[in-house]
Amino acid sequence: MGKLPSYIKIVLGIICYICSFSIGSFGNSSDTLSEIRTSVIDTALYYDFVKELTGHNDGYYVEQFIKSAGLNPKGQYPWCAAYITYVFKVNGLNVPQYPARARAWFNGDKLIGFDKVQPGDLGSLYYPNLDGGRIGHIFMYLTPHDNGTMYVKTIEGNTNDKGSREGQGVYRKIRLRSTVYNASNHIPVELEIKVNYINAEDLPDEEKSCRCSF
Repeated sequence: MGKLPSYIKIVLGIICYICSFSIGSFGNSSDTLSEIRTSVIDTALYYDFVKELTGHNDGYYVEQFIKSAGLNPKGQYPWCAAYITYVFKVNGLNVPQYPARARAWFNGDKLIGFDKVQPGDLGSLYYPNLDGGRIGHIFMYLTPHDNGTMYVKTIEGNTNDKGSREGQGVYRKIRLRSTVYNASNHIPVELEIKVNYINAEDLPDEEKSCRCSF
């Protein structure tokens, strides 16, 4: 058999590259994680169907997220941090003061180096033109930050297909590592009892349903 034409090699290379995004690159999702960390991730993933009702920070689930952060659920507030707040409160974890502010999650001893990031930890995006420059978006890591690629997988609220900080739903995203400003861990060390990670979609229906109570 003769050599493959160069254009076919290029196409095959692209296909292999795309496939690498969908088969568990960016770190091994079966890595051993703690029971509480697994629960936090499962809870976050459960809500990846949520979309705003009218595109104005509204709708049943969005309003539940906003309410969990101590704000008027009908106030149409940006809710990326409120979504994280809800996920942590459902799992009985403490949240920072003013948890509806993304920047509130990245202070003091909660900050961690990128080399320490595990799935379930939090990352931020910094916007230099926002109020003179500040953190303006928060997400949850689904992979380690240092994973051998240029990217991280995330789950985040109030975003969209383009990765906006003013989107209309909960989305799983792939972001460039270089765009992440800093990271934090809000899962107490004393709760880190190691178990095998379970994807939310692998849970029985009765287990999934218990994730959405608040």
